[in-house]
Amino acid sequence: MKKILCLFLVVMVSMGIFAQDTYHPYRLEKDVVAKELALLYLRHFGMAIENEDDPDTFEVILDMDEEIWFFYYEGFEMLQLHSHDARILRMAVLEGSEYEAQVKRDGYLYDQPLALAVARLIWVDVYGQRVLNQEPFRASQQAKIWLIRGSLPTGMDGGVPYLRLRQSDGMILGHRHDQ
Repeated sequence: MKKILCLFLVVMVSMGIFAQDTYHPYRLEKDVVAKELALLYLRHFGMAIENEDDPDTFEVILDMDEEIWFFYYEGFEMLQLHSHDARILRMAVLEGSEYEAQVKRDGYLYDQPLALAVARLIWVDVYGQRVLNQEPFRASQQAKIWLIRGSLPTGMDGGVPYLRLRQSDGMILGHRHDQ
């Protein structure tokens, strides 16, 4: 019986069940966060948005059946984000723009400043404003996945947040905070 229990624990640890570095899924459920993420993307790709607080100018709609956030600017659909993982499904502002070729080649999150800005927005949603005490945030990239992490001042104990983002579509692959 002890051998079976030990084997079970070894298997669970190797699968990451008890591992401290397990990433948690993120769902884009709040319209305020979805709107901020949409504005972040649209502005990054050169769109000047005015009157963002006027619902007749910038409209945010969640299609519950499809679980997709739709963002309209002056009546035109500009962006679609999936509510399960915040991945970009479509961005009309890119069609025919100077960014279109780069996004097709390198993905929506092709640069570090945008990946860091997305992480900051998600972490504030998940952990609150206190997460900003763990700046500067650092980003590294491996196999077209961004790994963003917080930092602590020298000599300070504690954990930092982590976020994994897929470069191609901005999908949030998971987040965690070590203690």
